[in-house]
Amino acid sequence: MREISKGLIEWDDRWLVGVDAIDKDHKRLIDLINELFTSKYRAYGFKDIRQNAQHLMDYTNYHFEREEQLMKKANYPGLKDQIVGHRKMQQQAAEIINDIDDRENHHLKFTNEAESLLRDWLIEHIVDSDTQISKYLEKHKIIVLEM
Repeated sequence: MREISKGLIEWDDRWLVGVDAIDKDHKRLIDLINELFTSKYRAYGFKDIRQNAQHLMDYTNYHFEREEQLMKKANYPGLKDQIVGHRKMQQQAAEIINDIDDRENHHLKFTNEAESLLRDWLIEHIVDSDTQISKYLEKHKIIVLEM
């Protein structure tokens, strides 16, 4: 992972999994993470940070739903484990978002926790889990035309 100014994440083509829709989702997720991090570094108010966090959470839920539909259609054997990982991430992210309030500097605590969770989890998820899905699709000659 290559970080650009102020902890922002720069996309790395090594993270491509070979499914256009999923790759586009991953790039969008990184953009949303960077928007959240920018909220912190520009000292936006907690409402802006919460809004950016909610946008990220909403898109993450959308992405997980798409991935799970793809895995179901492909009879991916790791579907249950992926779903468990997705729900764990959703729960952790929801807890962080729900902790946001208007106390002074609380947004800093939020974004520090969020940075660690999002940076570590998303990159690990792409590199490990989603790459395995791609390998499975390739091995079984499953072509994803549209999601």
